[in-house]
Amino acid sequence: MQLRLESTLIFEEYVTGRGWEQATLAACPVCPPGSCHFQRLGTYMRKVPAVGFVARYYCPEQHTTFGLLPDFYASRVPGTLDDIEHTVERAEASAGLEHAAEELRPGDAPDAVTLSTAVVWVRRRIVWVRALLVTVAGLFPDLLVGVRPSVQAFRGRLGTSRVLVALRGICAPHLYALPRPLGLTTPGRGGPWRAEAGANNGSVETRRRTASSTRTVAALGTAWASERATIPSHTLGTSPRAADVRRLVAVRAATAAAPVGHARQPLVGRVEPTTPPDLLTRAREHGGRGERSVPCWMPLAGQLPVDRGE
Repeated sequence: MQLRLESTLIFEEYVTGRGWEQATLAACPVCPPGSCHFQRLGTYMRKVPAVGFVARYYCPEQHTTFGLLPDFYASRVPGTLDDIEHTVERAEASAGLEHAAEELRPGDAPDAVTLSTAVVWVRRRIVWVRALLVTVAGLFPDLLVGVRPSVQAFRGRLGTSRVLVALRGICAPHLYALPRPLGLTTPGRGGPWRAEAGANNGSVETRRRTASSTRTVAALGTAWASERATIPSHTLGTSPRAADVRRLVAVRAATAAAPVGHARQPLVGRVEPTTPPDLLTRAREHGGRGERSVPCWMPLAGQLPVDRGE
């Protein structure tokens, strides 16, 4: 998850001074003091607008990493808050989206894109910022009453040229509920905040079942790729959806006894679902857990389509 690193630095000052080396977190923000093996876990890289790094810590007891994100960095999107704000400001002052896109993403730049792509790039940032400003205005009605959801209007009310950076400090208690690019990421599955809601921190048994299901789905997807050609084309889709995989299991169950190299007979009528031995073998080869994993994909009973000779 991300934690806010309070900082008045701009990106260039942070990179020049290697600010990630001075960023520290004294204790685990989740566990009681001294009750876990909280440790520094190096850094991770941010590539936009140039290479920089973010300090990271790890709590092995909670299985959670903590990134110390400086105030100027955008969250969950590339770049900085200042760059996003500048983009929206220019779009607000421009005669149109295409004009702003041509100015912000010129065609002769090293990272040039088509005009339509540049328009989408600008529009997406406008949507992010306007939705964020509307949300913040609702959170602080006394401070922002009557202020339009625009960069210029917020700059005038807050008295700063770095609105998004300022809002990260103003909205500090709400950062885990706010959208990108301002809000911070929350813990994933099994994290401590989920535990407070009753998720029991993702028990060992839960993690084992999740890993087993993931391996089984991967194995069935591999089986699908190799076996789809043996099934009439009108009965299946183009990707291994759940219904298609269930049909595959039933079809393979009915044809498992056919000798290798012999033509398989058309399938007619109802077939009782069983566990196809060759599919189990494939699942085991790809890390599946055999018979305990496959039944979640088994149909109760299925009317298999008649082979129309396609």
